[in-house]
Amino acid sequence: MFVFQAFPQKNDSISVWSHLCFSSLRSVIFAFDNDVIIRSERVYIIEQILHLSPRLSHLTVEWNDLRLCSQSNRNVKHLRLQLYKRCEDPNLCIDINYLFQLLPRLSCLETCGSNIALNDNLIRFILKIVETFDQLVQLMINRPGYIPIQPEIAKIIEQAIFNTGHKRLLNSKTCQITFPRRNELRIWLS
Repeated sequence: MFVFQAFPQKNDSISVWSHLCFSSLRSVIFAFDNDVIIRSERVYIIEQILHLSPRLSHLTVEWNDLRLCSQSNRNVKHLRLQLYKRCEDPNLCIDINYLFQLLPRLSCLETCGSNIALNDNLIRFILKIVETFDQLVQLMINRPGYIPIQPEIAKIIEQAIFNTGHKRLLNSKTCQITFPRRNELRIWLS
């Protein structure tokens, strides 16, 4: 286990990290206290972990921190993206193209912490994710669902996803869509 005892000064940052390698690290959850660690320090820590962890496969991180990173990691397969504000249009909240540059081999993507509205913007967002991440197998939105929804709304969303015309989203043979708990949406792709 690695423990951060103090945060390096700008001059010391290279020397502190240069001898480290997290070769066995497979999963990281970044749960920073915003009052203790400023954003630039959080981003620096995330970038170093992405750079020094060749076997990292599971990552939990706040989007507002990850979006400021420039270090990519091709080994991360599962991303839990924490959001802290309601998104009426997730296409404006999350830059999928940039996310792909950082973590190009995602097979599982989930959003948590806040709610993405179940509307036409969500359908475009899902389509963009599926088109961009060709290795994606599972997509979870609004995990773990806090807001109750009407069964009719769930059916409308499911049908709208099938109506996108994308070959991975054609019907229940190519993808499975469920609402396991309230407004949590899960999509399994073949």
